[in-house]
Amino acid sequence: MRIFKNFLLFLFVSVLLLVGFFLFKYVSWEKKFLQEEIRCYSNIDVDLEIEEKIEKFIVSDSRTESIVFTQEEVLSILKSNIEVGDLFVLKDICIKPSKGMWSVYLSYGNNTLKLPWIRQDVVKDDRETAELYVREMFLGSINITRYLRRSALVDINKGIADAIILVNENRFLGREIRNIELLEDRVVVKGVR
Repeated sequence: MRIFKNFLLFLFVSVLLLVGFFLFKYVSWEKKFLQEEIRCYSNIDVDLEIEEKIEKFIVSDSRTESIVFTQEEVLSILKSNIEVGDLFVLKDICIKPSKGMWSVYLSYGNNTLKLPWIRQDVVKDDRETAELYVREMFLGSINITRYLRRSALVDINKGIADAIILVNENRFLGREIRNIELLEDRVVVKGVR
């Protein structure tokens, strides 16, 4: 019986140390993250004229037309289109852009609890397509991609692909989206009539 109690005590202390290590690692990462120069929805002017820009893209007489979204406009579009459940709300959304990959940071919480930052690396390869996909997901600085249910990233990427197909097939924009480019400071969407 004494061996069993010692084993349980050892297991309990090990779990506490492991949780403490990950908590310390996350808090250190978050402190450094919040000091970085990064674009967040909470820091932008929310009075952007995105609708006018999209309307010009839709009604243009050109066969091929492009629309350029700034980082602030992308944040505004994401913030207004990300659905969350009843228990938690999207507190903030941030982006760290680079050519071909934008890291999207999401912060959820409610009145009493703030969840850790979730990062999704959205990737676009160099081919001329409208395909975007999430390559990896992180909880703070910890890569959780391999710990997710095998189909989680597949489901996320299928959702992105289905949304683009839906927009194209139903001609919501009056054009077919042919290419999306993730650049260092903007997103360019090319549409064809």
